[in-house]
Amino acid sequence: MLFIIDMQNDFLDQKRGKMSVKDADVLVPRVLEKIEQYEAKKDKIFYTLNIHEDMKDDNRSDEEKKWGQSIYHLLKEKLEKHTPLKKIYYGITPEKASWIKEEYKDKKDYVEKIEIVGVETHICVLSNAIVIQNMFPDSKIIIDSSLCTSNDLKLHQSALEIMRGLKMEIL
Repeated sequence: MLFIIDMQNDFLDQKRGKMSVKDADVLVPRVLEKIEQYEAKKDKIFYTLNIHEDMKDDNRSDEEKKWGQSIYHLLKEKLEKHTPLKKIYYGITPEKASWIKEEYKDKKDYVEKIEIVGVETHICVLSNAIVIQNMFPDSKIIIDSSLCTSNDLKLHQSALEIMRGLKMEIL
């Protein structure tokens, strides 16, 4: 199972993204490769959409906000075939977590190993990794650190260490 966290225009587009993460767009070719690996195995792929509607300093038009919340254009075609998980804050909601847990609790092939990639490591990747680990405590949770990043690289490293401390495997 693969979870792709917040690979949206607002985070990846270095010119127009409202909350762009430095060099996050550089991850895209390797994220596409990762998606292809999971598709080849017919494994399950989820992707989160951070729906940040009420940002105080966001004076963009509704159309521009919608663009910002959309999947980054180079990933869009590939991800549209998979399962979106809309979230308003950092992690997926308890309701969605319960649905995923119920749907996949008896499908060992999917939950034996769960991999997580995306942005920002110290915010949404960390938050979702903890939620996912709570859904599937017996699963091997893998964080591919080469496919995660943050604007603050010190916090990126700290988040990786926290996840390692939670017995997640950091690649």
